[in-house]
Amino acid sequence: MNRNDPDSREKSNLNKEVKLPETSELEEAFAKVSRSDRFRKSVLSTINILIVVAASAVIVAMLLLPVMRIYGDSMNNTLKN
Repeated sequence: MNRNDPDSREKSNLNKEVKLPETSELEEAFAKVSRSDRFRKSVLSTINILIVVAASAVIVAMLLLPVMRIYGDSMNNTLKN
């Protein structure tokens, strides 16, 4: 048999044992994925809250707080066009 022969490689791969992960390894992997998923959700939630607060502040400022204009010539000597 030639080592480069696809059939011989296939047979040697079938004879190898498959190592299944142990429970502790699976628990560690699950905990790592769970932590990263919780972190991602936390960051997205924080960003969403900041966007809502900023949008609310802009709406309140534009609708409820009037722009005040002072008419008069009390500062004419200080401010020039």
